Amino acid sequence: MKILVSFQPNNRKAVDFEGVRMRKTIKGALEMTGVDYTVSLVDSYDVMHLISADDDSKANDAIEDGTPLIVSALYSEDDRDASYLIYKSKDGKITKKVKPKAVKFLNKASLITVPSLEAKEMLIEAGVTSEIEILLPGVNISRF
Repeated sequence: MKILVSFQPNNRKAVDFEGVRMRKTIKGALEMTGVDYTVSLVDSYDVMHLISADDDSKANDAIEDGTPLIVSALYSEDDRDASYLIYKSKDGKITKKVKPKAVKFLNKASLITVPSLEAKEMLIEAGVTSEIEILLPGVNISRF
């Protein structure tokens, strides 16, 4: 089995790095468990793993090809390219909600991983119907 791990941020500013770090974490976990992966869309793969709701066209390609789609959501909210939330301020109070575009994207996934029960409940409340599993963010001990 080979996994495509895809994340090409639109914004290359140094402050937006969480999505790239998440991609490296996923790749590291696959390496540690001996699972083959690729980062190239032109390579062959059996499962697509995405991080950003901006990758909607890639998700559509996976669906068209019958390829299972895994999405890691809500791990990288400080990275504009990997964020699923919008924040609004009203009367000094900040509220957050899942972007409508993100809900549509997430409903295409075979499986969504989130970092907490609170994140899972937020997606369900927003109307996400795909299977959601809690997967705590890992740290590659050999790197840190």
